[in-house]
Amino acid sequence: MTFTKLQNETLRSSTWVPLIAYVNDSTETFLVKSIFTEKSYLAMFTDLRYVWFEELFDDEIKKRFQELKVSLEQERLSEYIQFLSEYLIPQRPDITHKVTKNNDDSFLFESKRNIGPMELNWKFNCELIPTSLHINSSNSNEQQLDGASVLYTHFILPQILITSAYNKQIETLHNIIKSKEDEFNETVRLMSLVRLQSTGKSNKDTHTDLTPFDPNTSYDEIGKVYL
Repeated sequence: MTFTKLQNETLRSSTWVPLIAYVNDSTETFLVKSIFTEKSYLAMFTDLRYVWFEELFDDEIKKRFQELKVSLEQERLSEYIQFLSEYLIPQRPDITHKVTKNNDDSFLFESKRNIGPMELNWKFNCELIPTSLHINSSNSNEQQLDGASVLYTHFILPQILITSAYNKQIETLHNIIKSKEDEFNETVRLMSLVRLQSTGKSNKDTHTDLTPFDPNTSYDEIGKVYL
């Protein structure tokens, strides 16, 4: 099964969630995206080096439940699928995960859930998305994607868009601040100009009203006041 552009677009609206899983004698963190509908699910797992996925539809889901000896009522299929979606909720104390990587590049993500005194395991049997595709291959398809393209779409491109939007906001904010500074400086300049004009007019009026002191006549005028 190949991973297509349609599947990739379907998962773009989903959010990455981290899941810690046991791998041999240690633990690793895997990032998971998934979409669960009433009749199917699509899940994608990555360790940021490789990408695996599994897509199952109603008949395949029923068959797997039957293998687990779980009786499945057809009219309640959507409820069972919704129940499966809870397996990929991070940090649930009642669920543990185990990963097995096989030599054929398949990837088994096994989730164990405690339900009262019972345990119910669900195995996501995933296939590896090829790291790269051979352009000249006769099996190549325009709708098929490789692992590098998937990681670019879901990790690198969003970071580029976020960084670009952030830089644009910074530039817009800088322009607003610069515009406000220019307005403030212009206001200060106009106020200073008005003050200078007012001061000049006041000095001119004061200078016009005052009679210059004449020592030859001023004492005579003062004497007339006291006589």
